[in-house]
Amino acid sequence: MKLSIVSTLYKSESYVAEFCERCELAAQSLVGDSYEIILVNDGSPDRSLSLALKAQKTLSNLVVLDLSRNFGHHKAIMAGLHESSGDKIFMIDCDLEVAPESLIDFWNSFEHDASADVIVATVESKGNSFFKGLLSNAFYFIYNKLVDLKLDNKELATRLMNRSYLDALLQYPEYELYLGGLLHDVGFKQVNILVSRTSNKVSSYSLKKRVDLALTALFSFSSKPSLYIFYSGIFFSAISVGYSAFIISQKLISGRPLLGWTSLMAAICVIGGITISSIGIIGIYTSKIFFEVKNRPLYHIKKIYRHGN
Repeated sequence: MKLSIVSTLYKSESYVAEFCERCELAAQSLVGDSYEIILVNDGSPDRSLSLALKAQKTLSNLVVLDLSRNFGHHKAIMAGLHESSGDKIFMIDCDLEVAPESLIDFWNSFEHDASADVIVATVESKGNSFFKGLLSNAFYFIYNKLVDLKLDNKELATRLMNRSYLDALLQYPEYELYLGGLLHDVGFKQVNILVSRTSNKVSSYSLKKRVDLALTALFSFSSKPSLYIFYSGIFFSAISVGYSAFIISQKLISGRPLLGWTSLMAAICVIGGITISSIGIIGIYTSKIFFEVKNRPLYHIKKIYRHGN
């Protein structure tokens, strides 16, 4: 039984040495020397790569993938998963938000439920600020309304997977990648385990990155926005026909047209705004298709560092 531990490096210089050491101890307690730790350097601007290579001098089972630039967290994780060779694969962030020693609890959960394919980390609370919590809850509410695939707001990316599940996950060739959705879309039996957060590190995701990721999540897994455009078009067309019939009837009865410049302008602004938003939604879908049909690679690996070379 071989174990793979996969994580990414981005602005991680404060954690990488301790993370590697703690992962090594946890892995050795479970499988001896039959393990590998794969760190993917996602174009980190700090000393994360050099510190990982320094740790590699004492950790013979450490593999470092250096990507050619920053491709984003989800694509970097996929790079590490593609490189992994373990029978069980532990995916975890190296920021120590979840203790590497929790691997033992995940492993024990697998032992207790032989039919499980994935053990997923959940928390009682993510500890976000009020504003971030509000945005997060709004995203998951909208996502679960628009997408048939339901996501749990309390789940983390940390999880222990078996090889059959991972092989199925790696069959997804998507360039517009939302890993959170794919991890559930692949199916299999997924069991949740409660973990404690040992840190509240400030995320490197800016508000713009969060919005971009939210749009990718919604438009990669649901066609309902375009369907709602169709329904809204029918709705406003029906209103227009009804209002036109009302104006004509008033003209025939009273002999003079109805006055109402304010209401007319309000109607124009509302319909104009909906029209522009609808075009924008169609444009987003078109752009997603544009990037997918190019069939570009998810990432480029600049170099793979292994112990001794």
